[in-house]
Amino acid sequence: MNRWFSILALAATGHVMAQQTASVHGTVTDTTGAPAADVNISVDGKKIGATTDAKGNFSIELEPRTSFTLRFSHAQFATRSFKVKLDPGEQRRVDLVRRRNNYLTKTQLVN
Repeated sequence: MNRWFSILALAATGHVMAQQTASVHGTVTDTTGAPAADVNISVDGKKIGATTDAKGNFSIELEPRTSFTLRFSHAQFATRSFKVKLDPGEQRRVDLVRRRNNYLTKTQLVN
């Protein structure tokens, strides 16, 4: 009887812990207000991330109570990063306006 109770308790704990997530979501635009599609959002030190859709929207689920550095990158925009720490169940909105970088946007091979 105790063995079955322990197994059920572990299963229930796993289910509750799986629900303890938080998320960051929002929209990335350029300085004219146009959506910035295909912006990569990575989480430093983790194998998770997202890419903005055609409307500039993104969403990433993160572990609560842990500090993360989100890195926004795209070939046509300057890379930007910032730290975030979320409470369990928190859904934080982050709207980011990107400015174009001064780098070349075309690549040409020269022999």
